[in-house]
Amino acid sequence: MGGATVGITPGFYGDWTYIARFPEGPAGGTLTVDELRLRSNFDASGYLGRGLDFITLSDATAGGVSGDTAPTFVRELTRGDRYRAVATFGPPWEPLCLPRQLGAERPGDLLYVRQTFTVYERVARATSG
Repeated sequence: MGGATVGITPGFYGDWTYIARFPEGPAGGTLTVDELRLRSNFDASGYLGRGLDFITLSDATAGGVSGDTAPTFVRELTRGDRYRAVATFGPPWEPLCLPRQLGAERPGDLLYVRQTFTVYERVARATSG
């Protein structure tokens, strides 16, 4: 992954607590990290056009996007036309959750601290000629 550009999508503005982490230093190579903000006061319409090599997205962030452009970004990213999912990682075990056992969603605070991340890789375009 040396020399790659990675877009990360923090769940909340300025919160770097629960985001995907990448190796630092020589073992990780040169890595450029770009924050993609998915809130109503940011324009996400050009994110897919930035040419990022990878984009990380958590289930908590994907479910909590707001505004006019962020939901479209998530929909287009996960559709697989320009980026494809290449890895998924999350908590090694799932706690007993009564709402889930009864068919409801996990509470938001549990979802936030036990996120599952998906890494999307830019799809190589075939060149003509």
